[in-house]
Amino acid sequence: SQVAASTLTPSNNLAFVIPANTQNSQFYSTDSGGAAALEVDTYTISGSGVTGSGGSVSYTYGGTTYSANYNTSATQTLTDLATTINAGAAGSTVTAAGTGATTFTITADAGSATQMTKGTVGGISATGGTALTGTAAETTAGVDNTVQMQVFTRAGKQLYGSALSSSEQTSLVTSGNGFSRNAAYDSTYNNQTGSNAYMDANVTVTNPTSGDTRDYFALAGSLKEDLLVFVTGTGSAKVSGQWGSLASSEGTAATATMTISGAAIKATDTITMTVGSATLAHTFAATADLATSTAAYVAAWNASTDANVSLYTASNSAGLITITQDIPTTGALTASGSVARVGGSSDILVATAAAARTTGVAPVDVREQLRQNID
Repeated sequence: SQVAASTLTPSNNLAFVIPANTQNSQFYSTDSGGAAALEVDTYTISGSGVTGSGGSVSYTYGGTTYSANYNTSATQTLTDLATTINAGAAGSTVTAAGTGATTFTITADAGSATQMTKGTVGGISATGGTALTGTAAETTAGVDNTVQMQVFTRAGKQLYGSALSSSEQTSLVTSGNGFSRNAAYDSTYNNQTGSNAYMDANVTVTNPTSGDTRDYFALAGSLKEDLLVFVTGTGSAKVSGQWGSLASSEGTAATATMTISGAAIKATDTITMTVGSATLAHTFAATADLATSTAAYVAAWNASTDANVSLYTASNSAGLITITQDIPTTGALTASGSVARVGGSSDILVATAAAARTTGVAPVDVREQLRQNID
C-alpha cells in the first residue's frame, strides 16, 4: 500500500495507520510547509522623543543597556539606538530598526510561538527636559514551523519523533486519535534502533540521503500491533508513506549475447563485441578449444580498464558469451559482434549473432518515490 502526499496540520494530525502484522518495510517522509512568522514588537517612546541637545534614549534588553545620544533629530536618534542594539549581544537574536521620531521595532530573527521578553525604555528628551518612558506592543505575532512526524503504538509508546511536552501528550494521546483507552505516553523507545528499539524491531530513523533533512522512519519486518503516524508542532507538513509489498527493487540488468562455435580456434583469431558504447576486440594468444577460447575472451573483457567496457561484466557458457550491465538502466542494449579467422584451418564462427536479450529495468527507490510525491 502507498499513501500519497497529504498536507497535514497539528489540528488534523492523524496521517495514517499501519495495520498490525504488516509485512516488509515501511518508509515515511515529511516535508515541512508554510513560512514561519517573525515576532515584531513595536516600542513607543513618551512625548516627542529625544528632541534636543543633551537628550538621550536607552533600551535595556537581556540584562544589557543600549543607548544613543541626541543626533540631529528624534528620528535619527532612534535609528542610532537601533544600530547600537544590532551591534551588541541582542543583535544575535533580534534585529532593531528605527521607524519614526518616537517608535522603533524589535524583530525576532527566528520564528517562534513563544513571545519575546520585552525590554524597557529610558532616557531624557533634552538637557533639563522630561524623562522618557516607553510602551511595547506585539504588532506581529511569531509563528514557528517546527512540524515533526511522530510514530506511536496504540498503547502510547513512541517509536519515532521529538519528545512531547505535557500539553502535547494530553492533546495527542487520546482515544479519539486512535490510542487505546488506557494508553500512556512512553518515550523509552523513541528513536531507538537495534536491540534498543521497541520489540527489537529493525528501525531506521536517520534519513540515508545526504543533504535531505526531512523526517524519515523505516521499519523492516513487522510488529504485531498497529502503528499510528502523526504530525505535531506548528505549521503544516506533507506526509507520504508506503508499507506492505514494496515497489522498490534493485532493478534488472540488461544483457546482450553472442554465441561462438568452433572446435579448432587458432592463435591470432579475433573476437570483437560491441555493447552500447563499449567495444572489445581480443586476439587469442594460443590455439584452443571453444570453452578455453570463449573463457579467454570473457577474461579479457573483465580485465579491461576501458571506461565503457568497465560498465559491463562478461560471462560465458558453452560458447554463449553474455554481457551484463553492472548498474541497471531502463531499456534494451544495442549489440553487434564478429569473428576474424586469422590462424590457418580455423573453424571459428558466429553461431548466433550478437543481440539484446534481457531488457533492463532501473532500480526503484521507495524513498525517492515518496520525495517525488511530496515535491
